[in-house]
Amino acid sequence: MILRVIGLLALGSLIVAPTPGATGGCGNADEPAPFASSCSEWRAWDCVRARTRGELADDDALQACVDEQDQRCRDIGDWPLDCQPFPTMRAVNNCIEQLQRADMVNVPLEEIPECDFCP
Repeated sequence: MILRVIGLLALGSLIVAPTPGATGGCGNADEPAPFASSCSEWRAWDCVRARTRGELADDDALQACVDEQDQRCRDIGDWPLDCQPFPTMRAVNNCIEQLQRADMVNVPLEEIPECDFCP
């Protein structure tokens, strides 16, 4: 009977253990960020910042800016090969957090260290 209980506990620990490589529960934060969607997102936030600063006249101009930047990102295609290691999702999210801050709205994108992915 005791051996059966020990066997069930051992089997139970194998069932609930994390899979190799999935420890920590952080998802894909350290995976390389997909270029086109990441680029589109940080550039869209830069358009929002331009609208906040009054550089874009209205919401139509904001949408045109976002669309133009999205197309530019798609035209570029991928991270430059000399930009290695490629930025992670965590790095892109850190950049976007800086772009969303109201106290950073007047700081040019190029001067935000968290957004300098390929120094």
